[in-house]
Amino acid sequence: MSKRLKLFLLFSCLYAFFGRDGAHGQTTTVSADCIIKFSFAVGAAPVRVPATGFPNKVPSVQGLPCGTWVMSYQAPTTVSAISIELDSGPDTAGAPGSWGAFSGTVIATAANPLLTASLPGSFLVRQNVPAWVSVRLNSATGTGTITGAAYGWVLPPAVYTTSSGTGSNVTIVGPLGQALMASSIPVVIASNQSSLPVTVTFPSTQDVNVKQINGHTALEGGVNGGQGVGGLAASGAADAGNPVKVGGSNGTNDYNLKVDSQGNNYGFLGCTNTVEVPLSGTGYVEIVAGTALQTIQICKVFVTSAAAGAPVVNTFSIASATITTCAGTTELYSGAAITGLDSDWGGALRSGAGKSICVSESVANSDKVTISYSKGVF
Repeated sequence: MSKRLKLFLLFSCLYAFFGRDGAHGQTTTVSADCIIKFSFAVGAAPVRVPATGFPNKVPSVQGLPCGTWVMSYQAPTTVSAISIELDSGPDTAGAPGSWGAFSGTVIATAANPLLTASLPGSFLVRQNVPAWVSVRLNSATGTGTITGAAYGWVLPPAVYTTSSGTGSNVTIVGPLGQALMASSIPVVIASNQSSLPVTVTFPSTQDVNVKQINGHTALEGGVNGGQGVGGLAASGAADAGNPVKVGGSNGTNDYNLKVDSQGNNYGFLGCTNTVEVPLSGTGYVEIVAGTALQTIQICKVFVTSAAAGAPVVNTFSIASATITTCAGTTELYSGAAITGLDSDWGGALRSGAGKSICVSESVANSDKVTISYSKGVF
């Protein structure tokens, strides 16, 4: 509670009880939702007001209870050692249960019960919402009458804490954490305050998709291993998940860029090997031995007579076949009724993966075949 509100409550009570006989004979009244007036004759047995208790409800405020209470009193100088108590009790079948000193938060000054030897008056302010409220004179010394009142107000529920030497602060009860927007209390940071540091923790492994949005590259999804962009597969390992790749488009569909077993671009860069093998008989002869998983790319095939000059008219065939034995052939090219062969393929003539390149001629002749080629895994 702010100092202003506490002073308002304090002076309202003081005016109510001490201002009646003040200057000009004016009487000041206090507007409250709940009022318990009391008058105790000193010397009588301890007494409670009201005797049956005050039901803590305000009909004019939809039956809500008074949550903040102020009590003060005055007495003649013939009275001392006063102990006067603000009590509260639970509801038991429509009647007050066990009475006790008013529990709750002390908003301003004084203990309960009020104990004083100096007169006149004292006050206390407490906050709680009991079902029943009353005032009890525990004891007093001397002669005369003690009068006063307890005032209650229906205030918004809050928790009040007192900060030593600086008045009172209000701590609003949440939720201030993670809750539905409609159930949360908004927090606004002033524009002239320094920016708040924010730490973002990403999942250790999550797919990352790269998208073009309005001409800009954007990341969609999580990040692998922190705030840097990383793929999901180790170098040289098989694909896992949806790794980011480099690719291209044929104008209709997108494709990944393939590489060979050494990580080189799949695009043919030329033949780096040449082999020359003599032909004999009419069966297939292995010219380029295959390697497991690798594909042979042929740039040039040249067939000529081993003794110089042009070979006889022949049918020359090139096939992809089983390594060493040239079995299970798949014919790649056949040239019929020709004398020799001189062809350029630019790498387009290829064996199957793990297959050899074999060549045959239909008429046995002392010929030889020269092939330039390269190998790779595709």
